[in-house]
Amino acid sequence: MSAVLQMPQLDEVLVSDAVAEAVATDTPTLDVLRRRSGLDPLGLSLALAALFHYRHLDTAVLAGAAPAFDLLGPGECARKGCVLVRECGATIAVITDPFNAELRMWLEARVVAQFDWALAALPDVTAFLARHEKSVRAIDAALQSANTRTAGS
Repeated sequence: MSAVLQMPQLDEVLVSDAVAEAVATDTPTLDVLRRRSGLDPLGLSLALAALFHYRHLDTAVLAGAAPAFDLLGPGECARKGCVLVRECGATIAVITDPFNAELRMWLEARVVAQFDWALAALPDVTAFLARHEKSVRAIDAALQSANTRTAGS
């Protein structure tokens, strides 16, 4: 007998109550919703993606996507809790908090390319950035070494 995986779900009442509490207590809505729902970061991200009709990118999908650091650098991504990726020629803004309207407006103003929206769990975005940060550092080190050798010639 095979087990059927249940998609975590949120109802509109729970979300509405969490938004109201977040506003009243000046707490991020995602934090209130995580506490009230009892879902882990991945479960909450999946449930929010389903509720708000966002595409969800998990660890495996993110691993196959290319970072778009030419549009938004890794430092900015880390500070904002988002990342831009390219997949099949499309640019995707991957956010972890669909309630963060300021971030969405900032991305729309900051990024010159057309992009689609997707959600991912914060640990997945953090892991993606950490994995690619190592690559960026290695490239920077190689460039610095090449520049040092060129300057010495």
